[in-house]
Amino acid sequence: LPELPNEKRKRFKEKYGLKGEQTEIFVRDISSGKFFESVVSHLDIECPSSLYLLAANYIVSDLAGLMKEKNIFINDIKINPEMFAKLVSMTADGAISSRGAKDVLKIMFEQGGDPEEIVKEKGLAQTSDDSFIKNIVDEVIIKNPAVAKDYKSGKDAALQFLVGQGMKISGGKANPESLKKFLKENLAK
Repeated sequence: LPELPNEKRKRFKEKYGLKGEQTEIFVRDISSGKFFESVVSHLDIECPSSLYLLAANYIVSDLAGLMKEKNIFINDIKINPEMFAKLVSMTADGAISSRGAKDVLKIMFEQGGDPEEIVKEKGLAQTSDDSFIKNIVDEVIIKNPAVAKDYKSGKDAALQFLVGQGMKISGGKANPESLKKFLKENLAK
């Protein structure tokens, strides 16, 4: 007998830690559910459940949006589950930013391909190189003195703005956690 919807809901929540909405999408759209499970089968056996959630999120939001835009179904996309899993792993490992992942996903959706090759070809790799990030931090502070002053006077939200500016200046290549760290250090002086 095929798995009943309630059994599938329970399994998706327990095995993968999925949230209600994601589970419902995978239960109602059998093809998307199969795609998700195929993607998960290509992830590292020891991976944390956060990787399952990240994969599910990219499928139900970003990939679903691209499919809706082109009016095609998941069985007709050019992305195979193994390459999708690789993209999810690269994002989780910090090899690319979430913005970079969205760009790579769009290319994969339109042309297929290996996300590692696309990242190399398009120069989308994220970096945690200290000297690169320190230069970005210096530029962000020079270009945004009022916001830097706001942060120093206790407005924590200003830090997120500065990190965003650093991501913009770096073209998405800077690791946001490294940016945040170096901004805090620089602004503490």
